[in-house]
Amino acid sequence: MFSWLTRKKLRRRRELFCFWDGSKKRKLDPLTTWRAIHGDDEFRPDVHPELAEEGDAESLAVLLRAIKRAFKVEDYNEETGKGMTEAEQIVLYTSFCWYLDGIKKNISPSVISPSSTGPTLNDSNAKTTNDTSPSGSDSPEPSSAQPTPSGSESTQRAAS
Repeated sequence: MFSWLTRKKLRRRRELFCFWDGSKKRKLDPLTTWRAIHGDDEFRPDVHPELAEEGDAESLAVLLRAIKRAFKVEDYNEETGKGMTEAEQIVLYTSFCWYLDGIKKNISPSVISPSSTGPTLNDSNAKTTNDTSPSGSDSPEPSSAQPTPSGSESTQRAAS
């Protein structure tokens, strides 16, 4: 009875990156596109975008070529009116990066992540086969070598 609603929800959950390529709306698998960008022989995502933003012409050219390859877009053609301007290509890459950041922030825990019903540090009687500290003691308590808050945090706590 509600199969159409279930199908609609499943389609909505698909994490596809949508954009206008200058002639039509397109949808891409973000992981495939990410691999294309990061596997590019010429482009280095940790170097070229920053240098291009600083005005380096060669880095800008490398960035634009990588965008064309990864997203399979064409340059703007004045005669046909199709394709993307270089500025649109840069916006496409920036939007894709923002999109990936949003996905990373909204990822739910893995299905194979430890269950919340398992032992915790507060369970003094809970033991597993590896419940020994690096010093060899069997104490379930955390070591005293815990990082301490920075001066500003401890000052803020003392003031409140």
